[in-house]
Amino acid sequence: MSKLTAGWRWEKIGNFMQKDIEAFKKSTYPKEEFIYIDISSVDTSTKTVSSPKTIKTMNAPSRAKFILKEKDVVISNVRPNLNAVALIDKNFENSVGTSGFTVVRLKGEHDPNFFFYFFTSPYFIDYVGELVQGAMYPAIGDKDVKNCLIPLPEKIEDQTAIARDLQSKLAHVETMRQAALKQKEAAKALQSAILREVFPWQAGESLPSGWKWEKITDISKNLDGKRIPVTEKVRKKGDIPYYGVSGIVDYVQDYLFDEELLLVSEDGANLVMRTYPIAFSISGKTWVNNHAHVLKFEDKNTQKIVQHYINGLDISDYVSGAAQPKLNQENLNRIKIPVPIDANAKLEVVKKIEQTFEISTKMTKQADTQLNAIEALPAAILREAFNFKINEN
Repeated sequence: MSKLTAGWRWEKIGNFMQKDIEAFKKSTYPKEEFIYIDISSVDTSTKTVSSPKTIKTMNAPSRAKFILKEKDVVISNVRPNLNAVALIDKNFENSVGTSGFTVVRLKGEHDPNFFFYFFTSPYFIDYVGELVQGAMYPAIGDKDVKNCLIPLPEKIEDQTAIARDLQSKLAHVETMRQAALKQKEAAKALQSAILREVFPWQAGESLPSGWKWEKITDISKNLDGKRIPVTEKVRKKGDIPYYGVSGIVDYVQDYLFDEELLLVSEDGANLVMRTYPIAFSISGKTWVNNHAHVLKFEDKNTQKIVQHYINGLDISDYVSGAAQPKLNQENLNRIKIPVPIDANAKLEVVKKIEQTFEISTKMTKQADTQLNAIEALPAAILREAFNFKINEN
């Protein structure tokens, strides 16, 4: 292994781990409910417990195993390359952890923050990655964590100083990440704002002169009858887009349509969540399955107005089904669209919306570029802090 500077030494992590972690027992647990932390509770980006569950003691899952304490480090044994690692803080004192964790509770005078940052470093990730390479079900165990070598400053003061420096640097990175995320949110809000400005009316309200409420059936032709779903097994691969509920899902050899059309999602959770646009235009040779309505318009700008209006509309009154939300053709046809009567007025509305959307798209791309760069910073910082070759023979 590589030589360390004076005051550092290589040690097996197991040398510092307490052997006996208090076990959770449903029959003797003193409270009616508890906070349960499993692997899905850990945010792999922030390395924190972000979504714990509150569970009735009588309904405790079989994997509820450990009583966790403040300053414990929990490490996911399943898919360890994803690095679901967290340092338990005082808010989760006496919470219950899953058997899918290795729990590192230190003994002696050592800084748990130093160990926590080591476990999130590229070196530990590489170490466990080599252990599970090629495995059908990638998983490690307590023994693997205990056998890992850690480069350790002998003085706890040095461990703490390094941990505090890392905490400061990583906190700055997180501030940058949050700023980029806020820029993305602002870009999305800009789109919503322009749609509210252009379409300020509720359904059925009186419109100003030059506008009218239009039924979708009066301004478009429904081509749902021409859709053909094809299961993935029998699709012939090609270069023609195969569209589903939210966009392209595959590419095939043949096509059903060769024109500009508007697709509107027919079913799926996105009708409620609205993570992606539910109305989107397509053109050229395409194939559409039965999860998206197909509308053909004679006027291109009318199509764009319908697209933008539906994407900004609360459609909860038109969606049926709780387990599987659905916007059937009958309910789609009930939606009325505010449309300018004059062709030039339509064009101006479309220009106003699309100019704002263009600004929003640029903001989103800039934020995504920043996020990509920011996401790489923690690994670089931790790699520099633990700049050693681990387990090198």
